[in-house]
Amino acid sequence: MLNMMRFVRKAAAAGMFSLQIFFHFSLPVAFAETIELVTYYPAPAAGGGGLWTAAANGTDIYNTNITGNVGIGVTNPQSVLHVQGGAATNYDNLLRLSNPDPDPANPANDAAGIFFDAETRDWAIAATNPSSGFGDGKLVFYDDTAGFPQGARMVIDSTGNVGIGTRTPVPGMRMTVAGQGAGGTIVSGIQFKDTDAGAGTWNISTPPTGGFSISDTLSTRLFVEGNGRVAIGANATVLGSPNDAFLRVITGGSLGNANGIYVEAAGSNSNGIYGRHLLGGVGSVGVRGEAAGRGVVGIGATGVEASGTNVGVLASSTNTNGVAVLAAATGANSIGVNGSSTGATGIGVLGLSTGASSIGVRASGTQWDFWSDGPNSFGNPSSIRWKREVQPIENALDKVLKLRGVSFVWDEAHGGKRDLGMIAEEVGKIFPEFVVYEANGIDAMGMDYSQLTSVLVEAVKDQQKQIEELRTEIRRLKKSREPKPTSSVR
Repeated sequence: MLNMMRFVRKAAAAGMFSLQIFFHFSLPVAFAETIELVTYYPAPAAGGGGLWTAAANGTDIYNTNITGNVGIGVTNPQSVLHVQGGAATNYDNLLRLSNPDPDPANPANDAAGIFFDAETRDWAIAATNPSSGFGDGKLVFYDDTAGFPQGARMVIDSTGNVGIGTRTPVPGMRMTVAGQGAGGTIVSGIQFKDTDAGAGTWNISTPPTGGFSISDTLSTRLFVEGNGRVAIGANATVLGSPNDAFLRVITGGSLGNANGIYVEAAGSNSNGIYGRHLLGGVGSVGVRGEAAGRGVVGIGATGVEASGTNVGVLASSTNTNGVAVLAAATGANSIGVNGSSTGATGIGVLGLSTGASSIGVRASGTQWDFWSDGPNSFGNPSSIRWKREVQPIENALDKVLKLRGVSFVWDEAHGGKRDLGMIAEEVGKIFPEFVVYEANGIDAMGMDYSQLTSVLVEAVKDQQKQIEELRTEIRRLKKSREPKPTSSVR
């Protein structure tokens, strides 16, 4: 039976002390046994002498003699401080840091955390208290060298929202990214890299001018302005004038000859691109194509099909040799351009061209360049309301007699067929109004045969006048040669 336990301190090696615990038992035999347990502990001593030294303030201790690792709960520590809990240790009880005494005068101190003292920059990870500059209940990754509070690099609030480069994650947004570029410009962004060398690098950012962009190492590929306008493609920051386009697709550069927009529709009655303008009017356009070469190209059974109560297709070209509408259809019975309008004064196809030598509508066919199914064929504006300085055509017959009609064969670029017509350069010497010339002013591009109509009308009238004059002269001559009647005198 245990009847006594005694603690005795005994001298040990320098810097250590021994704790002896004696257990005395009453045994059935007539003698007593002494059991001695000895454990050695470091002996703190003010000013040194032990492994641990008490600081002058009476509250801190330090150790400058330990060169190995320190283990808590582990017998073979693998780092300077190695903490290991038991099997039943909760995740939040392995290491606990707290600061229950807020310091309102110094908000940066109102947090509990870990400080990392690096050679050139100091960092900290801290949990904040109510009076801290970051608000209560946040986990902050903090650049202490940058100062308070701008040193916050990442903040996680109590709801799980994350802020990178900002102290205030936006509620409802799981991640808020902000940043500061060179010269104090605010830039927010995320970069993705395939390798450290930068191959396949992409950036998602908010530029200093506002908006949103996605870019690679070559240029911006997607840019969204603050007002919602979008640019896609090479150098996508080029949005043009504010009234240019809400969606702008830019090709070229590293993209070569790629299409600006390619839309594939598989439905039997679906539309590849459907454009609709709700306000109406000649100036309103559902789909508009503009380019230095070809604004809109249509290829297929129906290359371009458009209908509208005002204008089915409105095309314009401002390039010197631009083409407003160019449509190609390769099917046996296909249609390059098919325009229909159901409005009272509607237009199926309208081509407007303002360039020096531009063309409003151009057509080329192996059988017919233009074909009209309607009873009215072609029409031109001709009201007296729009004409000034109206004068008769002088010497129309003399001019027509100077014209030469010829038979010829077209070159391969123009069909290679035999045809009848005139030589534009010859016609231009007599009627310069009929002919359009190249930039050199010598070679003719073409002529307007329809303008010959007015000249031929006046030439026929001149000729008819001559015929009438000849008839009058013939009647006079006939009359002069008739025998005169003889008279008898009785």
